[in-house]
Amino acid sequence: MPPYFTPLANIQSVLIVPMYNPSEGWEHIFMKHYREFCDLLEFDIQVVLSDDGSTNDIQEAIQFLRSSLGEKLTYISAERNKGKGAALKAGVKLIRTDNYIFTDIDFPYTCLLYTSDAADERSSVDLGGRRIIKKKKKEN
Repeated sequence: MPPYFTPLANIQSVLIVPMYNPSEGWEHIFMKHYREFCDLLEFDIQVVLSDDGSTNDIQEAIQFLRSSLGEKLTYISAERNKGKGAALKAGVKLIRTDNYIFTDIDFPYTCLLYTSDAADERSSVDLGGRRIIKKKKKEN
């Protein structure tokens, strides 16, 4: 079992965040957005940072996040870059949970969308996007 593995059992929701060679200072931006996200949820969500084989040195940033988030953070790292999809899949394989929430390292989505009926189904997918499409008004 890899040394970065933390078993996550019986967790209702988990945030999976893929990353690859984040820019300097990313950990502070991440924490700001993570806190905003948790405030919206009204609880501190478990987060899995799935590093897709970054080549820059991010260990100091990871230590900062570990000291800030404690057991709420699980960090996994691939040996080489395999793409965003592989990073997301690695995070999902690590955990069994009721709800997976996916976002990017910079939290580009500005709102949360909740669905009530779909969350009650045994097998469901809720999708959100960052583009809002406005319908054109008909002119009389």
